[in-house]
Amino acid sequence: MRNSLKMLLMFVLLFGVLPLTSSAEPVDAKMFVQQVMAPTASQSSDIRFSQQELNALKASAADHGIVIPGSLLPLFNQPDAAYKEEFMRAMLKEQLGFYRDTWSIADQAWYDNLLIDAGLRSKPRAVLPQSGDISQQDALNIAVHTVQERWAEAGELLNSSIWRLHTTYTFIEPDTGDDYRQFVFWFEPLAVDHAMYHITIHHDGSILDALTEPGTQALGITPGQVQDRYSLTYGAMNTWSYETWLNFQRDLQRAIDQSPPGEVRGNIRLFLEQEYAKPTADMLTKSQAINIASALPEAPKALNQQYTGAVLLMDKDIPVWKVQLIPLVDPSISRAMPFLVEVNAMDGAVRNFRQTEPETYQYRLDYVLERLAPKQ
Repeated sequence: MRNSLKMLLMFVLLFGVLPLTSSAEPVDAKMFVQQVMAPTASQSSDIRFSQQELNALKASAADHGIVIPGSLLPLFNQPDAAYKEEFMRAMLKEQLGFYRDTWSIADQAWYDNLLIDAGLRSKPRAVLPQSGDISQQDALNIAVHTVQERWAEAGELLNSSIWRLHTTYTFIEPDTGDDYRQFVFWFEPLAVDHAMYHITIHHDGSILDALTEPGTQALGITPGQVQDRYSLTYGAMNTWSYETWLNFQRDLQRAIDQSPPGEVRGNIRLFLEQEYAKPTADMLTKSQAINIASALPEAPKALNQQYTGAVLLMDKDIPVWKVQLIPLVDPSISRAMPFLVEVNAMDGAVRNFRQTEPETYQYRLDYVLERLAPKQ
């Protein structure tokens, strides 16, 4: 009881916000974001929470049995990285889903209005269908029919083990002034060999746009499209498994082989020159390699832990961790340029390191040995 009263006084005195009423009352993440985080966010025009606000939010979450996502916990001591909107969305992911556009359109509209109340958005984009608008189910039926008719897709588009369905309903204000509402359905393939589809439906039921990206087995797919498909499916390259790298190299080679002469540009072929390694018990772990790289005097002092990573390479018979240290910076002021370090995966020796520069940065070099980099 004493702790609850202490928290109540803290919120009222610091923020002028009345927190949730009782630690005994069942509270979910959605209620916590609406009744505590959003009002706290509205107390200042800063896009980030202060350390004082973070301390109070963390204490209130504990008092009401709210589990803070593991990815957020380190940021409670890094106010420079505590962006209000990102914090609020992260708190909702477990309850509503990782991807915002897989939430119900009602929850998307609720969240947009919450951001307005918190002073983080001037007007909503996510809205609910109005009287006379096409229904979500009818619009989805049109989208599925369009895909099947235009691209002869024989797969079950609504099979959630093959495609992840993203849905939004948004208010559009074009330069012409003729505003309208639209459904967007994105059929995200969960495997790289399936095609991606993106269908936009006007609120009157007409098709505004219909796009596709081929799967990796499709004839005519370009090397760049292969890389894009793998990144879409498996995320950042420094999180790929050894098996994913091998499959990527196979599909990339196939795309290059069928490309017209002279059309494979840039340094994408480096991925075929590089040999990737599978971690074994006698090697340093990725975390150990990152710690070694971070200890260099030249390394950035504050790191963006979400994007910092490493990929395990082979240099002849030597396994090497290529570490990408991503500095924590304000994106409105400067660009976060990777600090690259090669660490011997057997003995931990640092082989080389360099700070990348915006003028010469080539992101694919983050994932291959330095000795393979083209001469500047």
